[in-house]
Amino acid sequence: MAAQKKLDTSAFDKAVAKATQELVNRLSVEYTKEISSEKWDWVDGQQRDIVDTGRLRASQTVRLVSDTKYEFNWPVEYAAQVHEGTKLKGGGEWPARPWTRTALENVDSKSFFESILRRELNG
Repeated sequence: MAAQKKLDTSAFDKAVAKATQELVNRLSVEYTKEISSEKWDWVDGQQRDIVDTGRLRASQTVRLVSDTKYEFNWPVEYAAQVHEGTKLKGGGEWPARPWTRTALENVDSKSFFESILRRELNG
């Protein structure tokens, strides 16, 4: 009986890892979509995307921390200012454009993960 339980745990762990990977892939696409979406308020009162040179969008990295933990990062020097907004030295401001928050609002991560997990466990 103990050997059977070990096999079930292994299958479950693999299913969780697969569901996690697919969710990460889905979020990666959604983050890029949000950066590229022409919905963000800008200083001129117009709505636009977050792309000027494309460096921010292209800088997205995903690091595997463990089978069930990944870390997203945008390692350009101005990513935090774009995401959170900032006051400029000359007195102006850049509005916050929190693409990660809106991407997470767009994806029902729990349902997505559960769906993939069920598929993996049921074959």
